[in-house]
Amino acid sequence: MKTYLFVLIALLCSCEREERPIPEQVPFIFQIPLTISPSKDTVSVGDTLWLKASFPDTVREFYSGKYYTVKPTQFDWMTSIAMRKLVYSNQYLGNQLAAANNFSYINKIGTIKPNNTFSDLRYEYINKIYTCKIGIIPKQKGIYAFNFGDNWNISSNSKPKPDLSFIKLDSSKDNMNRQAVYQSVYYYINDKHTNFYLVKANSLYASLNYPDNSNINYEQEGSYAFVVR
Repeated sequence: MKTYLFVLIALLCSCEREERPIPEQVPFIFQIPLTISPSKDTVSVGDTLWLKASFPDTVREFYSGKYYTVKPTQFDWMTSIAMRKLVYSNQYLGNQLAAANNFSYINKIGTIKPNNTFSDLRYEYINKIYTCKIGIIPKQKGIYAFNFGDNWNISSNSKPKPDLSFIKLDSSKDNMNRQAVYQSVYYYINDKHTNFYLVKANSLYASLNYPDNSNINYEQEGSYAFVVR
C-alpha cells in the first residue's frame, strides 16, 4: 500500500512540474483615424486648425484586418504628437526644431498638453466613442510637421508595454493558444492626405531609405505638414 501511495504522489508531482506550452505571440498594431481641418497646405498666423477624433471602441488591427473592442479601462492610448518646425533641409525629422510652444490650444473635447516636442493627446470616451476636438493656433510663421505616435514606444517611457490579455484570440491551426502582444498604434491623418511633399522638400526622412511599415506610417500617413504665413 505504501509503495502504491508513493508512486501515486510521484506521478502527481511530475504532472504539476510539466511546463505549460508557451502561447504563440501575436503582434498587434491598432489603427486610429484622425482629421485636421481645414485640410490645406497653407494657413496664416492666428488661424485655427481643428484636430478631431471620433472612432468607436471596436478598433481595427493592422495585420489581421479584424476589429477588437478596446475600452479605456483596459488600455491607455498614450497618443503623442511630435510638433516640429522644419528648418534644416539636410537633417532628419527628429533633428528639426521643437515647436509645441509655437502654438496655442483650445481644448474643447479632450486635451493637448504641450511639452516642448512631444505633446500628449487625450480623448474623451462618450457612448463607446473616443473623441476629441482641439483647436491649434499658430503663433509664428514657418513650415511645420506634426507626427502622431504613441508614448509606449518612445525611449524615455519607463512603463512596461501594455497588457493585451483582455483580447481573446482563437487557437492556432495546431491548436496552440495565441496571445496578443502590443507592438504599436498607427495613426492615419485625413485619410493619408497629409501634405507630405512639404516634408520631402524641407527635411530628410527615414522612410525614403528604410520604407518599412512603421517609418511610412509615422512620417507619411500619420503626419500633417503645413506652411504658416
